Amino acid sequence: MIHNENIKLGEGVGSLIFGIKENEAVNILGIPANKEEYSYPDESKRLIISYDSPKISLSFDSEDEYKLVAIDVEDNKINIEGLSLIGKDLEWAIRNLESKGFESPIIESISTQECPNSMILFYEKSGISLNFIDYICVSYSIAPLWINEEEIKWPKG
Repeated sequence: MIHNENIKLGEGVGSLIFGIKENEAVNILGIPANKEEYSYPDESKRLIISYDSPKISLSFDSEDEYKLVAIDVEDNKINIEGLSLIGKDLEWAIRNLESKGFESPIIESISTQECPNSMILFYEKSGISLNFIDYICVSYSIAPLWINEEEIKWPKG
């Protein structure tokens, strides 16, 4: 189980290390609350398993032999550099991440008519993206780091 954990940039959180397989994640967290598989036009697939406690989703891609490639977090018990970001406003998040040495983010609007103030902040060097609705952080994603545009830098585990 994962409680009050810090993200290890490029590695994962707690025992959930990028590169593990679904069965290893299930051994760590137990049976997921939800499991879905998505197919893409290029015929690749993504398996996503979700948990309610902690509130996270784990993504496994067929292109990477169904290894763990992303962790989506909606739970304040999982922190980035000791910062609990869920529920914090945009300015607070940017200011506090910069104080921890993070680069300035790339900000992309994903607003729609139904949700006019939605955006994603990308911290590419760190493998982190933060999702905001009405300028409040509702979730964030972490991913492994990359050696180049083609090759993931898998953590040693």
